Amino acid sequence: MEEKLNEMEQAGIITRASTPYSSPLTFTLKKDGSIRVLLDARSINKKMVAETEKPPIQLDVLNSFHGANYITTIDLNNAYFQIPINKDGRKYTGFTFNGKSYVYNVLPQGLKTSVGSFSRAMNLILGPEVQEFCVNYLDDLAIITTGTLDKR
Repeated sequence: MEEKLNEMEQAGIITRASTPYSSPLTFTLKKDGSIRVLLDARSINKKMVAETEKPPIQLDVLNSFHGANYITTIDLNNAYFQIPINKDGRKYTGFTFNGKSYVYNVLPQGLKTSVGSFSRAMNLILGPEVQEFCVNYLDDLAIITTGTLDKR
Protein backbone atom coordinates (compact mmCIF):
# COMPACT_ATOMS: atom_id res chain seq x y z
CA MET A 1 0.00 0.00 0.00
CA GLU A 2 2.83 2.41 0.84
CA GLU A 3 4.40 1.86 -2.59
CA LYS A 4 1.06 2.62 -4.28
CA LEU A 5 0.65 5.84 -2.28
CA ASN A 6 4.19 6.89 -3.21
CA GLU A 7 3.30 6.35 -6.88
CA MET A 8 0.14 8.41 -6.43
CA GLU A 9 2.10 11.22 -4.75
CA GLN A 10 4.72 11.23 -7.53
CA ALA A 11 1.92 11.39 -10.12
CA GLY A 12 0.32 14.40 -8.38
CA ILE A 13 -2.84 12.48 -7.48
CA ILE A 14 -2.33 13.09 -3.76
CA THR A 15 -0.29 15.61 -1.77
CA ARG A 16 0.95 15.71 1.80
CA ALA A 17 -1.19 18.28 3.60
CA SER A 18 -2.65 19.12 6.97
CA THR A 19 -6.43 18.84 7.09
CA PRO A 20 -9.03 18.57 9.86
CA TYR A 21 -10.86 15.93 7.80
CA SER A 22 -9.59 12.38 7.58
CA SER A 23 -11.37 9.41 6.06
CA PRO A 24 -10.12 5.84 6.23
CA LEU A 25 -8.48 4.26 3.20
CA THR A 26 -9.38 0.89 1.83
CA PHE A 27 -8.25 -0.95 -1.24
CA THR A 28 -9.38 -3.53 -3.72
CA LEU A 29 -7.54 -5.53 -6.32
CA LYS A 30 -8.11 -4.68 -9.96
CA LYS A 31 -8.58 -7.41 -12.57
CA ASP A 32 -4.89 -7.16 -13.45
CA GLY A 33 -3.88 -7.73 -9.81
CA SER A 34 -2.80 -4.13 -9.13
CA ILE A 35 -4.12 -2.17 -6.15
CA ARG A 36 -6.96 0.34 -6.38
CA VAL A 37 -6.97 2.77 -3.45
CA LEU A 38 -10.42 3.85 -2.28
CA LEU A 39 -11.34 6.65 0.07
CA ASP A 40 -13.89 5.38 2.61
CA ALA A 41 -15.66 8.74 2.70
CA ARG A 42 -18.94 7.58 4.24
CA SER A 43 -18.63 10.02 7.14
CA ILE A 44 -17.96 13.10 4.98
CA ASN A 45 -20.44 11.91 2.33
CA LYS A 46 -23.27 12.23 4.88
CA LYS A 47 -22.57 15.96 5.06
CA MET A 48 -22.11 16.58 1.33
CA VAL A 49 -24.78 17.89 -1.01
CA ALA A 50 -25.65 15.31 -3.64
CA GLU A 51 -24.42 15.93 -7.18
CA THR A 52 -27.32 16.70 -9.52
CA GLU A 53 -25.62 15.32 -12.63
CA LYS A 54 -25.90 11.55 -12.90
CA PRO A 55 -24.49 8.96 -15.30
CA PRO A 56 -26.96 7.54 -17.80
CA ILE A 57 -29.25 4.74 -16.69
CA GLN A 58 -27.91 1.31 -17.68
CA LEU A 59 -31.05 0.45 -19.64
CA ASP A 60 -30.72 3.68 -21.65
CA VAL A 61 -27.10 2.81 -22.45
CA LEU A 62 -28.11 -0.67 -23.59
CA ASN A 63 -30.98 0.75 -25.68
CA SER A 64 -28.55 3.09 -27.44
CA PHE A 65 -26.81 0.00 -28.85
CA HIS A 66 -29.97 -1.00 -30.77
CA GLY A 67 -29.21 -1.20 -34.47
CA ALA A 68 -25.44 -1.03 -33.99
CA ASN A 69 -23.31 -3.18 -36.26
CA TYR A 70 -20.18 -2.59 -34.18
CA ILE A 71 -19.54 -1.39 -30.66
CA THR A 72 -16.06 -0.35 -29.58
CA THR A 73 -15.47 0.07 -25.86
CA ILE A 74 -12.73 2.15 -24.32
CA ASP A 75 -11.85 1.90 -20.64
CA LEU A 76 -10.71 5.32 -19.46
CA ASN A 77 -7.72 4.40 -17.31
CA ASN A 78 -7.76 6.16 -13.91
CA ALA A 79 -10.56 8.31 -15.28
CA TYR A 80 -11.47 10.14 -12.07
CA PHE A 81 -7.84 11.10 -11.57
CA GLN A 82 -8.08 13.27 -14.70
CA ILE A 83 -10.53 15.66 -13.01
CA PRO A 84 -8.89 18.16 -10.61
CA ILE A 85 -10.51 19.27 -7.36
CA ASN A 86 -10.37 22.98 -6.57
CA LYS A 87 -7.97 23.84 -3.74
CA ASP A 88 -10.74 24.74 -1.28
CA GLY A 89 -12.38 21.33 -1.68
CA ARG A 90 -9.26 19.20 -1.28
CA LYS A 91 -9.31 19.36 2.52
CA TYR A 92 -12.45 17.19 2.53
CA THR A 93 -10.57 14.35 0.81
CA GLY A 94 -8.03 13.94 3.60
CA PHE A 95 -6.69 10.65 4.88
CA THR A 96 -3.83 9.48 7.06
CA PHE A 97 -1.46 6.62 6.32
CA ASN A 98 1.47 5.63 8.55
CA GLY A 99 1.09 8.87 10.50
CA LYS A 100 1.26 11.06 7.38
CA SER A 101 -1.67 13.23 6.29
CA TYR A 102 -2.63 13.54 2.61
CA VAL A 103 -5.35 15.08 0.44
CA TYR A 104 -6.44 14.25 -3.08
CA ASN A 105 -5.74 16.78 -5.84
CA VAL A 106 -8.15 14.97 -8.14
CA LEU A 107 -11.46 13.12 -7.80
CA PRO A 108 -11.06 10.16 -5.47
CA GLN A 109 -13.11 7.03 -5.77
CA GLY A 110 -15.48 6.86 -2.82
CA LEU A 111 -16.52 10.51 -2.62
CA LYS A 112 -20.28 11.01 -3.01
CA THR A 113 -19.90 13.61 -5.76
CA SER A 114 -17.20 11.88 -7.83
CA VAL A 115 -19.50 9.95 -10.18
CA GLY A 116 -21.65 13.00 -10.95
CA SER A 117 -18.67 15.32 -11.35
CA PHE A 118 -17.01 12.91 -13.76
CA SER A 119 -20.27 12.44 -15.68
CA ARG A 120 -20.66 16.23 -16.04
CA ALA A 121 -17.07 16.58 -17.25
CA MET A 122 -17.56 13.84 -19.85
CA ASN A 123 -20.80 15.43 -21.09
CA LEU A 124 -18.97 18.73 -21.55
CA ILE A 125 -15.99 17.08 -23.26
CA LEU A 126 -18.00 14.88 -25.61
CA GLY A 127 -20.72 17.39 -26.46
CA PRO A 128 -24.00 16.61 -28.23
CA GLU A 129 -22.44 15.90 -31.65
CA VAL A 130 -20.13 13.18 -30.35
CA GLN A 131 -22.80 11.79 -28.02
CA GLU A 132 -24.84 10.80 -31.08
CA PHE A 133 -22.44 7.87 -31.57
CA CYS A 134 -20.46 7.74 -28.31
CA VAL A 135 -21.95 6.79 -24.95
CA ASN A 136 -20.21 7.40 -21.63
CA TYR A 137 -21.02 5.13 -18.71
CA LEU A 138 -18.99 5.59 -15.53
CA ASP A 139 -15.36 5.29 -16.70
CA ASP A 140 -16.05 3.62 -20.04
CA LEU A 141 -16.86 4.92 -23.50
CA ALA A 142 -18.79 2.96 -26.10
CA ILE A 143 -18.51 4.03 -29.73
CA ILE A 144 -21.48 2.86 -31.77
CA THR A 145 -21.19 2.21 -35.49
CA THR A 146 -24.27 1.49 -37.58
CA GLY A 147 -22.50 1.29 -40.91
CA THR A 148 -19.64 -0.78 -42.22
CA LEU A 149 -16.44 -1.61 -40.42
CA ASP A 150 -14.43 0.97 -42.41
CA LYS A 151 -16.85 3.71 -41.24
CA ARG A 152 -15.79 2.85 -37.71
